[in-house]
Amino acid sequence: MATSFFRDPPRPAARCRYPILLLHGLFGFVQKRFGLFEANYFRGVAPYLNQAGNRARAIGVHPWQTIDYRTRQILSAIENDPELKDQPLNLIGHSMGGLDARYAVSALGLGDRVASVTTIATPHRGSFLADLFLWIPGIRKAFPAISNLTLKATEEFNREFPDDSRVRYLSIPASSPFW
Repeated sequence: MATSFFRDPPRPAARCRYPILLLHGLFGFVQKRFGLFEANYFRGVAPYLNQAGNRARAIGVHPWQTIDYRTRQILSAIENDPELKDQPLNLIGHSMGGLDARYAVSALGLGDRVASVTTIATPHRGSFLADLFLWIPGIRKAFPAISNLTLKATEEFNREFPDDSRVRYLSIPASSPFW
């Protein structure tokens, strides 16, 4: 078998019945311009999913606000979009976006509207780095989301907001030797 320095072409995406919303993580964005360069948080993901006939798009929220704040922005985006307003949804959240998706279902009552929640590299049990960052003076005020990502905060989150039995959940983990 020959090897290549290039990635194999991606397999075709599965076709989902319902729209797919991509939710970014801490310090994330949908699209940003940096001088001549343009960056997209979910680079190529929505077009890839849409090629298979899906209706996928990224939802932008405040990059460093609390889960509650960010999720209310998601809810507002859903309610103000006629294509999303009255149908089931598939939520895919990366990192903190996964906690946003879970909160939308369990705390804000979207369990009857969400078909699935997929979390990718989400700190379901917190981030040791968040605990360390809280030692920095002023960090809670400057970046309120950090307080939601500590080990203790996510333990409380998991206890207070259990999964909804009407929703299918998939968690795609990641690991790092540093946190």
